[in-house]
Amino acid sequence: MYLGDDDTSAAIPIGFNFNFYCQNYNTVKVCSNGFITFSGLPFTTSLSPYAQQLPDPAQPNAVIAFNWNDLDPTAGGLITYTTIGNSPNQKFIVTYTNIPLWSYGGSNSGQIVLNELDNSIEVHIGNALNNGWLTHSEGIENGNGSSGLSVSGRNLSLWTASNSSHKWQKQILGTAPVSILGNTMVCNGQVHTYSCTLMPGALSYSWSLPGGGWGVSGNSNVITTTAGVSGQLSVSTNYTCGNSATQTLSVTVLPQPLISILGVSPPVVCAGQLLTLSMSGSVLGYTVLPVNISGNSPVSFIPLGSAVYSVYGTSSNGCTTTLPPTANVQVLPSPSISVSSGSICLGQQFNLNPSGATSYTFSSPFAIVNPSFTGTYQYTVTGTGSSSCSSSAISTLIVQPSPTVMAQASRSLICIKESCAVLAGGAVSYTWSNGFVGNTQTLSPLSSSVYSVIGQNIFGCTHSASVVIQVQSCLNIQTHKVSQLLIYPQPALHRICIDMDTDASNIYTYTITDNTGKVMQAGKLAYKELDLDFSDQGVFQIHIYKNENQYLSGKILKL
Repeated sequence: MYLGDDDTSAAIPIGFNFNFYCQNYNTVKVCSNGFITFSGLPFTTSLSPYAQQLPDPAQPNAVIAFNWNDLDPTAGGLITYTTIGNSPNQKFIVTYTNIPLWSYGGSNSGQIVLNELDNSIEVHIGNALNNGWLTHSEGIENGNGSSGLSVSGRNLSLWTASNSSHKWQKQILGTAPVSILGNTMVCNGQVHTYSCTLMPGALSYSWSLPGGGWGVSGNSNVITTTAGVSGQLSVSTNYTCGNSATQTLSVTVLPQPLISILGVSPPVVCAGQLLTLSMSGSVLGYTVLPVNISGNSPVSFIPLGSAVYSVYGTSSNGCTTTLPPTANVQVLPSPSISVSSGSICLGQQFNLNPSGATSYTFSSPFAIVNPSFTGTYQYTVTGTGSSSCSSSAISTLIVQPSPTVMAQASRSLICIKESCAVLAGGAVSYTWSNGFVGNTQTLSPLSSSVYSVIGQNIFGCTHSASVVIQVQSCLNIQTHKVSQLLIYPQPALHRICIDMDTDASNIYTYTITDNTGKVMQAGKLAYKELDLDFSDQGVFQIHIYKNENQYLSGKILKL
């Protein structure tokens, strides 16, 4: 046949009835741009060079395309059609031979074959080109452009092909889904999912659910629905040519447990207080929401706050209630108690200083405590607020030891203008009443005086001691030397130094006793240094004898 550029033939008899998308046709139009159409509607041939995506509602419709492109048979090549064979095996064949692309050239060849026997369609491509910018398509489309099929990668895109073939079977009334998948025994009021097999060519699926409480279904092959009463589910497949027969599934719906709340104790609860719910109606236990606490009746928990609490239960058939009973719980505020914690020195008092409530009780007798020993103490304070609810807080108190400070003078009796040393021990730092800071100082008082010293240990705790220095004029009296005992360091660990007047012609001995008179150490005093060979700690007395007579005595603070 002769066709011009962008040209379409008149209606051509096929020679038999051909069923295309459930419509019977006996004529076809051939377009020079690589496609045929069954549509009797007119379309603008000037638009036909520009291929459509398959499907597309725009005219032309009812299309079969081997290479819908801007072909130009006026530039060469040949387009023919024929019907061959005998009924019911006839074939209608449209052949495009060596058709160039408009203003591009090249050679495009192919065939469209309609088979009478099974109403199938064949598309054979010997060669298909593109001009590098104009997209083209290979495939089929129904009569209103709502449905169609295309070859992968060849639907309104740039592509080339040679020696390829594709076959589309007749679009027939589809079969029912093979089966329905899902539980056949379900719990009333609970959500379940059902699905059917995917059917080739299906447009959608129509579900039918038993009456009496079943939820809304959908139109896909998978639905999620809420179970109502026992009955049959069915589904059919919707095709272009109509609906299939139905597939069914019998479903037995089990009853939910009937849950009741028997009691709420206490009816009004303080924040942080335990609440107890008593229930009936479940065999396998209960779950309380929103606290998500599970167990058998009664169930106890601390409420999150004033709220409506729901009780779910599971029966022996494994079903859980979906309409739970509720309890409206009022939670009163508990006071937020705060107390003081800290550190004191032994002998000091400490105020627990509670706040946040209107009244308090203490684990100690009073709010002000005075511990008798060093160490760490904890005191519990319970406060009651305006809502009559109470809460507690804990005070942690650390009691640090105080030092045992000693002070002594190298001489307790001196003459005017004489000097003597004073020594303090038992602490780590010292401050004297005359402003001196340190443990040892040399003094020359003009009159009898008392010197006090405050010692502080590593914990910041203090203790005081004093020493008396008597001053005499010593007029008309022969100067004499008064022997005094000076012991240092204070406190001592393992060794002390003894500063006193000695005479090599005399024999000096010593004893060290505790506060009960028990002798801790004794011996001959040969040197002015003495090792302490006992491990006890505390304050001890040293007695020094000259020729077996009491001579001097002093105190030792041993760590």
